[in-house]
Amino acid sequence: MDMREECGVRIQFVVGSEELLDRVSPLWIKLNEHHVGISTFFQDDILKRTFDQRKVQWVNKMKEGLLRIDLAVKETSGESIGYVLH
Repeated sequence: MDMREECGVRIQFVVGSEELLDRVSPLWIKLNEHHVGISTFFQDDILKRTFDQRKVQWVNKMKEGLLRIDLAVKETSGESIGYVLH
């Protein structure tokens, strides 16, 4: 776990795998909603995708050791505020 302070907010960076997916879910949903709002060509495709479908794909990659999650969390509230899957 890494700790940084950005704009007066202390942020923890948590590295993990499948155990962090439920914390990624609300962020992923918000990101998809944003993409629907700005996409001209792919709105239908984005709307068809669900987090559960994506989660199955990610879990399979995680089991093969091909994917991990980095989660940014506000230290004071524990709120997840960002993520990267790589």
